[in-house]
Amino acid sequence: MRLGEAAIDIAQRTQSYLSRIENKVLKAISRATKAESIASDASNQVSQFKDRLTQVDNKANDAFNKASSHHASIQSLKKDVGDLSRQVNTKVDKNTFDREIDNNRAINENQTQTIIDKIDNLNFPSVGQIAGGVAGLDILRQILARSSRAANGGGSPCLAPTIA
Repeated sequence: MRLGEAAIDIAQRTQSYLSRIENKVLKAISRATKAESIASDASNQVSQFKDRLTQVDNKANDAFNKASSHHASIQSLKKDVGDLSRQVNTKVDKNTFDREIDNNRAINENQTQTIIDKIDNLNFPSVGQIAGGVAGLDILRQILARSSRAANGGGSPCLAPTIA
């Protein structure tokens, strides 16, 4: 019987050993399940955090686009206000405009007077000088005609050698 008792003893120890292993495996499975649950929760939290970040990023982009649009609108309004301001200043400052017209008129009058003075300083021939010139040309024409006749055998021979 000793052999039977030994076999029973070995079987009991093996069963005890297997029970301890089974308990350890069950604990490991429980821990693994718990770890998987924690990992799943963490993954869900990370996913939710990513979603929130995406929402924040979208809102930030929307805010940036709106700010850019407002900035462009403000720049356009500044330009329009500047244009209107210049127009108002031009209309309001009529005295400056009138002074500019007076200054331009004075400049034009000075330039006109300068041109008149320059024309007066030119030495144009007088009417008498022009009449004398015309008479001189007439005399010259007569001399040429005589010399031409003299060269052709008629007219006054004394003029022919001078002209030729």
